[in-house]
Amino acid sequence: MQNFIRSVDKQRRIVVPREALKAAGIKPGDLVALYSDKDIDGTPTIVVEKFWEGCALCGGDLRKQATVLYEKKICADCVEKLKGESE
Repeated sequence: MQNFIRSVDKQRRIVVPREALKAAGIKPGDLVALYSDKDIDGTPTIVVEKFWEGCALCGGDLRKQATVLYEKKICADCVEKLKGESE
């Protein structure tokens, strides 16, 4: 993976290079999650990753198929479990 060095401006902003975003699969309009962590040697880091919304019931992956129920997104597995419980 290529390293990029950028400075933080007076408003505490940085620009993430297009190449880094492309490598991470992040496109304009995508949501990203930011969180602080520590490297193996204890160095403070900031992690940026593409945000994937999870199922409202189990937190599972919604990228394959999702159903909206009462304005909440539910994964296919939970929909099947709900159907089974209602019978």
